[in-house]
Amino acid sequence: MAAAYRELAKLHHPDRTADDGARMREVNAAYDAIGRSRRDKGPVSVANQPRRAGPAAGTGPRATPGWWLAPTLRRQLGRELLDALQPREDVLLVADASTWDSPSVRLVATDRRLLWLRDDAPVARVRFLPYRNVDEVEARYSRRGRRGELRVKPLDGRRLSFAAMTPQTVETMLRLLRPRLPGGQPPKPQTNGGGA
Repeated sequence: MAAAYRELAKLHHPDRTADDGARMREVNAAYDAIGRSRRDKGPVSVANQPRRAGPAAGTGPRATPGWWLAPTLRRQLGRELLDALQPREDVLLVADASTWDSPSVRLVATDRRLLWLRDDAPVARVRFLPYRNVDEVEARYSRRGRRGELRVKPLDGRRLSFAAMTPQTVETMLRLLRPRLPGGQPPKPQTNGGGA
């Protein structure tokens, strides 16, 4: 189509012919009309084609990330965390927290692992740690007991801290996580400390 337009433009351009350019305006108008009709139809894709009989891959409820979760929970998690979930991975608790490298973190405890979304990070926003790789979890509270910190020690020794949570949220996390750790870690005594 573009090649045909170029040929007609060369043939009828006012710089090459003695007329006033009326024929070139007609060619331009026709080319614009054809282009507009193609744009209105939209891009051609497999989705616009008639469907074959039988279920197609990627259709139905399982095509939606987190299809097994309640709609309110899916909205709370957001697209990035839903995409990071494994099929039928149950979400036990969702909490807002902060880490040393991100003041805004969405922490998710599932039946298999911890996931967290670093809201202010431009890349590698979602991180995770399977419970099989966790050595221990413990709580730490501010002096006045208004804020809690979940401290996670992976087997590789790099301690993770999720701070700025309520003490109730930290306690709930501990109750959910400890039975899922290798060996079912027993509860540790609560420790008070500054800074959280």
